[in-house]
Amino acid sequence: MPEEKMTTVTEEVPIKLSPEEVAERALMLVTIIEKRNDVDEARREIAGDYKQKLKELDDEIGIRLKAIREKAETREMECQAKPNVKKGIVELYDPTTGKRIHARAMTDADRQMSL
Repeated sequence: MPEEKMTTVTEEVPIKLSPEEVAERALMLVTIIEKRNDVDEARREIAGDYKQKLKELDDEIGIRLKAIREKAETREMECQAKPNVKKGIVELYDPTTGKRIHARAMTDADRQMSL
């Protein structure tokens, strides 16, 4: 049987580390972990900003969807308020047309004013 020739190759093989090399790797690990924590903290700050911006946009989307779905929206306007103590409501009227536009439950303040 012919003798097999040895050739030179480069491959990754496990090599036992000296105590000094282990200590060096440990210091490198600590540095990398600190850098990673800094990056993660920055990511959280940025993500928090974006999370708030997305929430604001989602709230706006919800308002617009509700208006489209209900074909109505809430607006602040000056109205005439007429308490109806028997029913426990306050009826709101458009001052220009005199039409009733809304009714709501009486508040404690409304009840005090009706006495």
